[in-house]
Amino acid sequence: MTKIIMKKRSVLKLLASVAVVMLMSISMVLPAFANPDPLVDWVYSDGTPENPAPSAITKIFTVPLDTTVPSSTFSFVLTQVGIDNTNNKDGMPDIGPITITISEDDLAAFEEKKSERTLVIEDKVKGTLTIVKESLDILNDVAPEDWPGRGIYTYILREEKKGITPQPGAVNEDWEYSDAHYTIEFWVEEDDDGNLFVQYVNAKVVKNHIDGWHKGKVSEDGKVDPTPGEYWEDEYTTIENGFSQVIFTNLYWKSDGPGEPEDPDDFDKGALAISKIIDGNDADKTMLFDFEVTVTQPIIIPDEQEYTAYIVDSAGNVISGAIKFKSGEKVELKLTDGQRLVFMDLHVGAKVEVWELGDEDGHYKPKYERTFVNPGTYYGEAGVDLGFPRNPEDKGPHFLPEGSGTNKVIYTNTRTGATPMGLDVDDLPYVVLIGLAVAGLVGFMVVRSRRKDEYDA
Repeated sequence: MTKIIMKKRSVLKLLASVAVVMLMSISMVLPAFANPDPLVDWVYSDGTPENPAPSAITKIFTVPLDTTVPSSTFSFVLTQVGIDNTNNKDGMPDIGPITITISEDDLAAFEEKKSERTLVIEDKVKGTLTIVKESLDILNDVAPEDWPGRGIYTYILREEKKGITPQPGAVNEDWEYSDAHYTIEFWVEEDDDGNLFVQYVNAKVVKNHIDGWHKGKVSEDGKVDPTPGEYWEDEYTTIENGFSQVIFTNLYWKSDGPGEPEDPDDFDKGALAISKIIDGNDADKTMLFDFEVTVTQPIIIPDEQEYTAYIVDSAGNVISGAIKFKSGEKVELKLTDGQRLVFMDLHVGAKVEVWELGDEDGHYKPKYERTFVNPGTYYGEAGVDLGFPRNPEDKGPHFLPEGSGTNKVIYTNTRTGATPMGLDVDDLPYVVLIGLAVAGLVGFMVVRSRRKDEYDA
């Protein structure tokens, strides 16, 4: 009898333990039933009847450094897909188009802290300038009564391929619009008084239409957060923490210079000119100096570029034309007094590297003057190589700003140590030694000759 009672007590303890576990499990599940969320795996913006769920679009516009930002109004359209996961579109409100305007004015406004929902990023390593700007609420023009009732309203959001205004006089101007598409869902709910409001906004990248900003960053299911960011006063604001992640990235670039030369005067308007001057007493004005020149296209240009340059004299006569420069490849060439290497069509924001090899005899002292990116004059020792960015005093990087005919590198090599007799001062010690040796030899011959004459007598 005692064994039976003990067995019953063990069973009761087991049942009590199971009951406790079940109660704990139910208590954890109840909140989910109390506020059902079938899209628990989504990243979404949520709202209340008093503050409906917000959502916005972020425009990223990137240009090479020192490029004038073209005035542009970007337009975004939402195409109706259906209600409650069907293709039924009856009563779905028209949304948009939604616009975001970007121009040079945004740079000044951001600098003066007068611009909300705008961020300007200057990357001096990559050579890019980026303006980030957020739209007003996507549903800014949609009233609660525009919704026909409770439900999930699905749209496809994309950018129209227009908006960038060509700049007057730009050569080889080009741009790239975003190919991004997003599925946007507005979950409309009814409050206790029967008023409709947007409870959730969900956003998801459409496969094969991922914006460049999201490539390699978005999870496999493509979820992004459409919640608008906030305007932060400090300098640590980033695209990730300050803006909606419904992002469309656009790129813009242009060339500087007049393009192919039609007359000698055109060479004065080139995108970049590298000039040679030979100076100093007894300087050899026909001497050729060796150069190594590299130009690298702006990082945002998708296709590999090839640039053309000409060697011309001071009068604009072509000495050597159509020298091809593949982006990032070093080209070796020679220049003498009065000659220039002129690029007629080079992208604004291209990176420039110039290196002059010193003369083998070490008779010419080099210097160069650069007119762009912190302009300055830099000096070297006679016979020693000089240029940038290997010059520790002028490291760079040096990205070309806009300005036809104004971007120049002027090399001057000055003859040193020359004398009126045509002897180099540096060579005088050797000349003196040679002279002494010759004088000694002559003296020896004279003495020997006299002795011979005495012997013969």
